[in-house]
Amino acid sequence: MQVDENINSHSNNVQLWQSLMKINEELTKSKNNIEQAITHMRTLLNTHHATSSSTSSAEKQRHVIIKCLTSQLFYTVAVAVASDSAENEDTGNMSIMSVMDVYKMLEFLCTQFGVTQPTLNSYVMKYASADELEYQTCPITNENYLGSDDDDNNNRPIVRPDTLKLLVEQVKLDGSDSASAVICALALRKPQQLLLPLQSAEVAGRLSIVSLIMTAWRDVTSGNNGNSSSAYNSTVSIRYCALVINLAMQSEEAMQYMIPCLDEMMDAILWSDAASMDPLMQMSALDMLEKLASTANTTTIKQQRMPMHPSRTKWLLSKRMLMFLLHLSGGGSDRDDDLPDPILGAPALRLLSSLCRVVQADSSASLADFGGDELLEGFRNALLVTETSGELERLAFIDAVSSFVGCSSDEASMLILGNRQISEGWLFLGSAQPKMKAVIMNSIAQIIDSSPSPQDRSDDNNAVSISNQMIVVLLTKFGDENGCSLPEILLSFARKPVMETKLAAYNLMRSSCKVGTVLLSILAHAGFQEFLVNRETDATKEGKEAKFDVIEAIVKSDVYARGLVKDDLARKLDAIVKQGPHYVKAMSWQMMTE
Repeated sequence: MQVDENINSHSNNVQLWQSLMKINEELTKSKNNIEQAITHMRTLLNTHHATSSSTSSAEKQRHVIIKCLTSQLFYTVAVAVASDSAENEDTGNMSIMSVMDVYKMLEFLCTQFGVTQPTLNSYVMKYASADELEYQTCPITNENYLGSDDDDNNNRPIVRPDTLKLLVEQVKLDGSDSASAVICALALRKPQQLLLPLQSAEVAGRLSIVSLIMTAWRDVTSGNNGNSSSAYNSTVSIRYCALVINLAMQSEEAMQYMIPCLDEMMDAILWSDAASMDPLMQMSALDMLEKLASTANTTTIKQQRMPMHPSRTKWLLSKRMLMFLLHLSGGGSDRDDDLPDPILGAPALRLLSSLCRVVQADSSASLADFGGDELLEGFRNALLVTETSGELERLAFIDAVSSFVGCSSDEASMLILGNRQISEGWLFLGSAQPKMKAVIMNSIAQIIDSSPSPQDRSDDNNAVSISNQMIVVLLTKFGDENGCSLPEILLSFARKPVMETKLAAYNLMRSSCKVGTVLLSILAHAGFQEFLVNRETDATKEGKEAKFDVIEAIVKSDVYARGLVKDDLARKLDAIVKQGPHYVKAMSWQMMTE
């Protein structure tokens, strides 16, 4: 690559950009061009330093170059860390350099051109694409991706200790998300470097990532970082806590290893009296715990599900955690007042809802097992004091009560449904906006969908879920709260043109087909069968497909299998299923003549 040393300012910038692109192209084409790329860097930087019109301009040009180069270099590091080979499907045709080669180039920039490592690293983190880094992170559910014991390089550190320290320190600065993404990629690629003894920061030349993180976090929380700003300390403390949570989610072993760290961090930023002086920091901690309680994997484009490891479930459902959340949401029995925390009450109730879904995902877990009657009573009290007059407040309330009922025993569910204030706040449609009505109906459908079908219920399945009998009670309660029967409500909304409530009504119809007695009552309602087989009732694509889902659910139901649907209706439903949701009857056209 030739660099023209006699170019004007404008063409200088153009040539600079073209040169950078050529270097980047070299970096991604071959892993054997390291020395050649370094030579081009030296030429490029020296040339533009010499041709700049002023010292300040030279410094500015040099920083522009470094920003562009380090962005590409750091992206290459993330890909190399998260990829098994150059043929990995997520990396396309890109040949991967070794990680040590990439860091060799970064160190060259530092030593040859007077750029300090913190400055360089801030460029790296700031200008690397966080989205691309997350996209390249290996799928957490693919355990074979973590390496094997017979791998010759498996026990070697993936980066040198000084580089690892630099990454951990970078969490305090701009670009912390990118730093955290790369640390998580390192831990995924080399879990042995993650699960080192906490009492020793370095073992056999390898650094414990967690030990470095905890040391940096303690320096921040103790005020030994040289910055006296409480806002800064709180922000950085939350960043390190989020990083520990991301690492803990990677495996069962990682979670077990992280429990002492999480206990220490939560005590400092959430549970302690000192933490109560910073409610915004506590709110951030609750948001992070909600992520820990989630099974959704947002680090890959495929949106895979992450397993809810047993240790994670047990820690989240610890009595200390549950009672603390109940206290914040107004359900604590030992508080003098019975009102939820004005700032933290809503996030705490939302987290309780997430924990209910954790129970649904783990057949060995039960809210009652972890808190017993005290938890059930506390949750009921929290719901009673939750404000539902505003739209956002009612949404949080509906989410909490529906999540609780969906994962509780019949006795616990009756404790909730038997309270008029709670059932009205959840099930009453009244003068609510269409979107709110849709939320209410969809929340009921979600509960029914979460219950196992009769053939899935077995003695080996100990998961706590709502029974068919309780589903009937719930749907009857839904009708009573609104002054009419369930079939009447569903048919009324299905006939109306408002799309939100129409689709929600269809969704609740479909889910109700799981319960035979409910399905029979719907089919027996006057006008329902005619509405069901009439293809002219819905003109929209969404409406046709939602109605077709209802028909499919009826055909697949136990009621249909036992021959309890009239023959005439059964033939029509079978024909619709064969024809599909968008079938249009062919019309014969005859030529008109005089």
